[in-house]
Amino acid sequence: MKKEEIKSLEEAFEFIAGQEATIETLTAEKKCAEDIAKDAVDQLNEAINAGPKQYVVVVDKKKVKVNFGVEGLNKEQLSKDKKLISALIKKGSSAVTVMED
Repeated sequence: MKKEEIKSLEEAFEFIAGQEATIETLTAEKKCAEDIAKDAVDQLNEAINAGPKQYVVVVDKKKVKVNFGVEGLNKEQLSKDKKLISALIKKGSSAVTVMED
């Protein structure tokens, strides 16, 4: 029913009730959309902050960044093997980078 079609007080009340129901539905849908958007932003922020972990260790009084694993070791395992890291530095391997202060 359109407001132009209202011919009696009873029809007016029906029209108003219909409009109120529509407003309630749209308000609930808006709240749901806002919650979904907020969750999406929160998940994106978590993903950004949970980027790949950096492995920086001190070997021979130098800060060394482990770029990738070698010899069957992953970055985390390699970061614990200071002897191998030292050998990789001497070889000039790109698996590790000596960081300057």
